[in-house]
Amino acid sequence: MTEQGAAETRLAKMHPRRGVVINYLEYWSERFLDPGLKNKTLRVQFYPEDVSTISVEIDGAPVECYCRHYPEMKGVTVAQVKNAMREMRERQKAAARMSNALIVNFLKQISESEEQLQEETRHLSGRNGFEKPKREGSRSRMH
Repeated sequence: MTEQGAAETRLAKMHPRRGVVINYLEYWSERFLDPGLKNKTLRVQFYPEDVSTISVEIDGAPVECYCRHYPEMKGVTVAQVKNAMREMRERQKAAARMSNALIVNFLKQISESEEQLQEETRHLSGRNGFEKPKREGSRSRMH
């Protein structure tokens, strides 16, 4: 791990499938395959200037762990990750507001269409357009 500036230390739980999650990112090491580490809280050291790797203390020794997207995250800072997450949340909120507005407008259109259809049906039924014409001079048949 390239040491740049002051390292930060934090505790994190080791998830069997995800590894260690720090600052929204997942980190993995082959050492995590040890069943004794499952859900164990570990001491994690990371450098805010580069989120691509962290160091996890296992049995008193440091173990280097790599971000699952190591090549893309090399040189990315914690601040950049947090800003990206904040922007993603804002976009999700905007999309949710847009979705809610679209649903409301769609339901309003359906309601207006149904009302218009009902009005047309009332208008047509009032014109005797659906009634069977009566025959003049017709007799009822009785057997």
